[in-house]
Amino acid sequence: LPAVWLADATAHGATAEREGSCRRAREQLVREHGLARTQSVITPKLTPAFDLSAGIHAGLGLYEIMRLREESENLGQHRYSDKIQFKTRLMRQGVPIPKILYMSNRAPDVLNVLQSLGTERYVAKPTHLAATSFVFVMRDGINLLNGQTTSKEEVNAGLVQSWQDRHLDDWATESTPRGVIVEELIDPPPREGSEDS
Repeated sequence: LPAVWLADATAHGATAEREGSCRRAREQLVREHGLARTQSVITPKLTPAFDLSAGIHAGLGLYEIMRLREESENLGQHRYSDKIQFKTRLMRQGVPIPKILYMSNRAPDVLNVLQSLGTERYVAKPTHLAATSFVFVMRDGINLLNGQTTSKEEVNAGLVQSWQDRHLDDWATESTPRGVIVEELIDPPPREGSEDS
């Protein structure tokens, strides 16, 4: 299905996109990657490595589509399931991403890295798992995913434990090399009508 391109998203209730890197990055991707643009639709080129159309039908729901992706052995999925490979490619292509503070496929122990960050705001996660397994979204000692106070030692222990875990029902993550990533935490903009706005 084609992605809908809202030329004027504010007319559809979205907040105005501030002039900056996101808009420029989107336009650059449209120009550089051969996306056909009309006034209302972008039709990306779909390579065979990502084509799941043989299993798509009108009766599919979200979970069936997710299962179709999980069971697919299309090699193109490695380009996205291996987060180190994926983020490295994005950086090379100049696509804006959160600042990578550390990433490795060698070992999960990142305690020294966490202790030398100079910030208490970061995201630490395994690169071979999905569905927020062993993900720590840290702001000032609180894991924002569960609201719990979490020490750097506990974050490190979770990442070490993640090294033993595999998602055996998902071919793409099952066959992805183990790894860890620590990146900057990007706070969302304040919501309209909230105390911060």
